[in-house]
Amino acid sequence: MNNTISVIVEVTMKSIIYKVDSPKRVMAILAHPDDEAIGCGGLLAKTVRSGGEGFVCILTSADDRRSELENSCQVLGVRHQVSELREKELGFNSFSKEFLLGIEKTIADFQPHILVTHDPNLDYHPDHRKAAELVIPRLQSVAMGSQGEPWLVELALSTEINNLFPQPDILVDITNYYRFKQAALSKHKSQLEDPTKNRYYSGLIKYKALLRGHQLGVKYAEAYTIIKQPLIGNLYSGKRRGPFL
Repeated sequence: MNNTISVIVEVTMKSIIYKVDSPKRVMAILAHPDDEAIGCGGLLAKTVRSGGEGFVCILTSADDRRSELENSCQVLGVRHQVSELREKELGFNSFSKEFLLGIEKTIADFQPHILVTHDPNLDYHPDHRKAAELVIPRLQSVAMGSQGEPWLVELALSTEINNLFPQPDILVDITNYYRFKQAALSKHKSQLEDPTKNRYYSGLIKYKALLRGHQLGVKYAEAYTIIKQPLIGNLYSGKRRGPFL
């Protein structure tokens, strides 16, 4: 084995996220209640039941949906918090420094190995795209020590909500955890029972999970794309920058 290959093997083996059975901390920062169940409910449930921790941060919510989110997160087994923004306000706000630093503090306090948010380009929902635009730069700031001790998120991912990624980077087998994803979504009754939606979301998560499962060779799966985190200067306090720590 040459020196280059040996270094790659060494840093891969040290990486938490690439050890299948290692406890991981997974954080999802998303726009609306129910995005956590639709987008990454399987990953969150799998993480917790594999000895890790999960945390959901929702950036907007109506009062009547907060209890639904709480019940959903209880099913998944994850902690959660909700911003004071009202639904549909993301696209109309000029965000204060305090609001953005609040997102950074949430990340720094939980210290996730994996962070999930929306796709800033392919997701058609303006709130989803805005959430991604707010969250992704915060990873850079936290890595540079904006909240004290620098924390490098090992892997940043975009999740599918209504969109389908034409070429996902990662497929996660959630066959044994799909029932938790389904049960979490069932807590969002205001969305499932809306007559204009005709139980659309129940079918969405089922057939999307079946599609991704077929691609992976299992029954149910979730798809993600990797968010590239830019390297900007020698600003990382001597810590290794990238997915391999």
